Order: sequence, then structure tokens, then C-alpha cells
Amino acid sequence: MQIHNSIEAFVASRTRLKASSGYVLTIGNFDGCHLGHQALIRSARDLAGDADVCALTFEPRPAVFFRKQKGLPPDEHAPVTESLFDARQKTDAMAEMGVNHLIFQNFDLTFSQLPAIDFFRAVASGGCTGIVVGDDFHFGAGRSGDTAFLASECEKAFIEFRKVSGVTVNGVRASSSTIRRELLKSGNVEIASTLLGREYALDGEIERGAQNGRRIGIHTANLKALDQIIPRNGVYAGYFSLTDGEGRAPLMTRDPAAMPCVINIGHRPTIDFSSNPRLTVEAHIFDREFGPEDFYGKRARIYFSARLRDEMKFTSIEQLKSRIHEDIELARQLTRK
Repeated sequence: MQIHNSIEAFVASRTRLKASSGYVLTIGNFDGCHLGHQALIRSARDLAGDADVCALTFEPRPAVFFRKQKGLPPDEHAPVTESLFDARQKTDAMAEMGVNHLIFQNFDLTFSQLPAIDFFRAVASGGCTGIVVGDDFHFGAGRSGDTAFLASECEKAFIEFRKVSGVTVNGVRASSSTIRRELLKSGNVEIASTLLGREYALDGEIERGAQNGRRIGIHTANLKALDQIIPRNGVYAGYFSLTDGEGRAPLMTRDPAAMPCVINIGHRPTIDFSSNPRLTVEAHIFDREFGPEDFYGKRARIYFSARLRDEMKFTSIEQLKSRIHEDIELARQLTRK
């Protein structure tokens, strides 16, 4: 898959290579690549046939850009991007779904003020033969362009147009905003995973922690996850996979080599008495012993399967250890293959 840093760069590359075949374009934020996004990609792939599929996405997401314009701060569990995906994950997911070209368009003040017709002309150049969007797609300054406008302009330009209906599961529409709320407010990774069509996954680098787990006999890997939304504080069952090396672990399906684990997200109130405790993400892998050289400085992916309980403060270290062992056994049962 080829990556382009703007619409102009993508069109220029096609002109430079004198590309003779057309391409089908799908447009969206694609944050999380949930079931609705997957439907868009499938429709674009179907429409394209043997031609290339190109996905256009925006960095930052328009909603985040306008939030910053208003000076609204993100949640503690949300990075500045307030996203389910970092750019690397979005790239991995698109490649796994068969996208040939991925455009990361910078969404700034100038781009936000682009009239709808100018936006259409920009994305329709370079040999575009088809455009696929969701049924709630809006574009252009003030969201003035909609699917009806886009369909009309495509017809004039002899470009095939498809509007894909949203995907609903158990009466809930798959949307990135709904998934973000589930993760931020309730930690309901089960609902989030249902709407994603896969387990929610956090990526990051394993860093050296305070060694508290080692002191109580329960070793953990501390994940430094900066660019994604982190689920609500609590204990979860899931899987752990190292993603270093040339072959990255799959994202749209769980890595077959991923190891069952129990995950703790929070401020460790039983053992951390600092005035401003740091939010941590720790994973204890079952029945495996790892040394510092196995983890520190390496990238890893944690898949979330189920929420077990809220974060709790215990009266003693022994009480904490006892509850952690209960969590481990429950997580072991839930992740048994």
C-alpha cells in the first residue's frame, strides 16, 4: 500500500507515473475502522474490480480540530488526537483490508474553509472513476456538501457514486463516537469490540515501571500508550502480543501468537501514594516468565476481550494480591482457547 500526505501529492504521483487506469475513492475519518468503515472499503473494492482503491482520511479529525479551536481539553484517557487509532494502526488496518493508496490529508483552517465544490474537484481529479461514502457524509466549509450534492456532481463528471448505509448491531449504529464513549465512560470493551468487528487494541512501547508487580510476585509489562484512547480505569481480560520486527501483528484480527493476560488500567491507589499518580496500563501474561531484555523498549499490542471490575483501593498489599489472583483466574477462564 502506498501512503500520501495530501490529496495533491496523490494526484501528482499519478500524473508523474502516467497512471492509465482509474481508481475508486472512499472518504472518511476511518477512526477504528469499525464495521461501518469496513462496509465502505468492501463497497469500494467491489466497485473498483481490478482497479485501485484509495482511502482519504483527515489528520487531525475535523471534530478534534474544531474542539481545539474552541479550547476544549481532552479527557485524561484521551490523547490530544482523541482517537481510537494512531496513524500506524490506521495504516496497518487499511493495508489488511486491501486498500492500495491511503491519503492523510492535513485538516487545518485553510482546508476547513474549502468550498464543497472545490473539495469535490480536488478529490475527483487524477482519474477517479468512483466515489464511495457513508450515508451521513458531509464535506466542505460549514459541512455544506452532502451525499445529494456529491451524487449530482459525480453524475456530471461521469463518476460512479455509491452511498453506503450505516451498520447497526443490536439496535446500535457502529460509529467511532459511540465506541469512544463506550471506552471512555464505561470501559465496555465488549460493546466496543462488537461495533468494531474485532477486539479493541492498544499499541505502545514497553517501558520500565516502578517494579511494584515484581515486588509482589506478579510481573507486569507496562505499556506506554500515548496516541490512542485508553479504556476506563479497571481490570480487563485480554491478550498481549509483541509487534517488533518486520512482520507486524495483525490488527483487524487477533494475532494467533498473542498470549492471554490480565490488564490493569489506573492509578494503583493501594500502592501509589503520590499527589499526582500517573495513569498506567499494565499487562500480566499468564504462566510465562520474561526478563527485562524481553520487553523494555519493544513495541507491543494489547487486545481487550472483557471488563472484569472497577479499579479498587485495598486495605493491604495481601488483600490486593489475593484479588489480583482472583482476577487472573477469571481472565484465564475467559481467554482460554
